[in-house]
Amino acid sequence: MKRIILVLITLFNITVNAQNLEQLTRSREITEIRSNLNLDGIKDVQGKKQSNVDGSPYLFKTWNNLSKIIYEDKEFVVAEFNYNIYSERFEAKLSEDSVVIINPRNIEKIVINNRIFGRYLDPEFQRNSYFEEVAKVDDQLLLKKYTVKIKKGSLNPLTKEKLTNDALVQDEVFYLCDLKDNKLKKIKLKKSTVQSLFNKDHIETVKSYVKEQRLSYKDADDLKKIVNYYNSI
Repeated sequence: MKRIILVLITLFNITVNAQNLEQLTRSREITEIRSNLNLDGIKDVQGKKQSNVDGSPYLFKTWNNLSKIIYEDKEFVVAEFNYNIYSERFEAKLSEDSVVIINPRNIEKIVINNRIFGRYLDPEFQRNSYFEEVAKVDDQLLLKKYTVKIKKGSLNPLTKEKLTNDALVQDEVFYLCDLKDNKLKKIKLKKSTVQSLFNKDHIETVKSYVKEQRLSYKDADDLKKIVNYYNSI
């Protein structure tokens, strides 16, 4: 156990008190989100009023996520792990009062609940970010990036008082990565886009499979099944 903790510390660059983690991220990061979106009312999410914003910047609802960090061809298992969407970083609990933030340097992959995450150059912001690897089709890799934004709560049209809280809303964007040069292209997850990745000789077979299994090209889980079937042909 001591060895695992020592190894993990080398993979992480910041240690904070666990009970203050949510307060730190919500008060600072939600304010930054508002600033970036040019939203007013920043004071609503600072200090004691930060509870006026519902939701969480974390991808998973709990920290009980069995995960593996693949670092320099070695694998390290972490029991309590989560992904901070806004900060684009993974965080782990070593104990109830100790949380560490991962340093992505030399990290090859992260597997959390059997979902694989890797770092790729985001073409929009021109920086390396974490993307979930959804499915591989020949020389193309379908990736998913998670985003978070604030949805403003509703107001009483007469009194202008808040009827509902502002809320953090999670969203996802899909990309295709050309494995020949690792360049990413943003796409919309739809039938025509996915089918364009398949060999023309197998499209009709795939269509029949999708229809029989009642799968959707717009659903990431269904898409994995479709691609796995295509790859098995």
